Amino acid sequence: MSGTAVKLGLAAALAAANLFPAAGATRGLLVHPGEFSAKWIERARMTGVDTLALHPEGGPHSFTSLTNLLSQMRTDGFRALVDRAIDAGLRIEYEFHAGGYLLPRELFAGHPEYFRLDEKGVRNPDFDFCVANPEALAIVAARARQLVDSLYRSTDRYYFWLDDTDAGGCRCPGCAALAPSDRQLKALNAMIREMRKSNPRATLAYLAYRSTLERPRTVKPEDGIFLEYAPIERVWDKPVSAQNIADPVRLGELIAYFGGKGAKVLEYWYDNSLFSQWTKPARLFRPANAVVRADLAYYGRIGFADIASFACYLGDDYEAAWGEPDLSAFAPDGIVCRGFWGEARKRDQTTFECRADADRVYFSFNVWDDNVTAAPVGEPERTLESYDRVEVFFAATADLSKPYCGIEIDPYGRVLDYRGNYGKGLDYSWNVRTLKVSTRIVEGGYLVKGSIAITELAEFEIDLRNCWFGAFRADYAPGGRLIDWYSFRPSDGRPANFHQPNMFAPAALRP
Repeated sequence: MSGTAVKLGLAAALAAANLFPAAGATRGLLVHPGEFSAKWIERARMTGVDTLALHPEGGPHSFTSLTNLLSQMRTDGFRALVDRAIDAGLRIEYEFHAGGYLLPRELFAGHPEYFRLDEKGVRNPDFDFCVANPEALAIVAARARQLVDSLYRSTDRYYFWLDDTDAGGCRCPGCAALAPSDRQLKALNAMIREMRKSNPRATLAYLAYRSTLERPRTVKPEDGIFLEYAPIERVWDKPVSAQNIADPVRLGELIAYFGGKGAKVLEYWYDNSLFSQWTKPARLFRPANAVVRADLAYYGRIGFADIASFACYLGDDYEAAWGEPDLSAFAPDGIVCRGFWGEARKRDQTTFECRADADRVYFSFNVWDDNVTAAPVGEPERTLESYDRVEVFFAATADLSKPYCGIEIDPYGRVLDYRGNYGKGLDYSWNVRTLKVSTRIVEGGYLVKGSIAITELAEFEIDLRNCWFGAFRADYAPGGRLIDWYSFRPSDGRPANFHQPNMFAPAALRP
């Protein structure tokens, strides 16, 4: 089936063609800065995560951990990791408790009135501040603006939470008249107004957490405040929809009050720091996969646009002790690869998605290529090997000990297919029987979508709940000159050979 050249930008053509099914809410994971690594970047990418957020430790260490992060992000090594994550198609955000940073405690000696009046009627600099004091709020807002300018390559979504305590409320007459939710929102309103002087697109999270789970009653959110719901007091052995903390009436009130735009859930499914009682060495972690899947479906139904989980204490030390953590339940139902790697680690913007229903597996490539080449019409099948094309492989096992199927498709929908057998070469006499393909050449590249019957994949003993796949593309210049090979997995600078186990990755294609 041949494609049609059209004068459309690639992004516009993608939307018009509706090649990629809606992926639902975006997904993010929060890790400690000290655990942020190249391995975490690849792990997140292969899980289909959109965002990696850096979360300095909270609790009594929040001020120190935040200042350490701000120092760390001025180093070349840290910035190189952030650059690598963004090059890999991830967004970087920063989420932290900042009360002690926003109003420095050393100001207490000269201005005790900036700080909270505690339950004994004494001004106390231990937690947060007095939101009824306009000078204190002005300092808090100015410090929030400084944070906007300091966070290296952050998105426009900011998370400057107040101190991690329920005991931090000010009891002066001006504050005591406000519920905890209103006190928090009053501080956030002052912050977002100042933050937008540095970044007009800035948005700021209202953290619905412990004492602030009830919606505010009197203070209205400024433009740019969005809801972040963090039910830390839930239980972990049953879905959140069966618990009072996630009562749909209360959640509905929160979403209605702040608006659904940008509304976020921050869960604890993978927070091994919590399950290890915030003490290292980290314990062996086994996620409640059925609960995670049920919660994801529930949060999606009630309108959350962004779903994230803490994933702390799962760094290199955890993997050395216990192996790779199981994040499979958090992955979208399918595969999402944003960006491919060239042989010399050159970045390519090609994307790949794969989904399944009860009968078929569907895959789509969005190829960025400013010089599309294709074999002349009528040439033999093997001629495609010297022209632009995309490739998708499916396998039953990680070590390729069983035969796998390979399907290569050029910009006009012509197919080169074969059965692969690791170490024994390719059998070109095999032909895929149930493949459906459509393509489109557009300005800036080409689009490919295809599907194959699950029954045909079953002939390779492939179980879609636990299979392995590869996604690749070849970029050629006119005349058959190879420009580069690209893979969804980096080949570490070695000449690319896609027909080997290290170029495949696990997938869970749940119909």
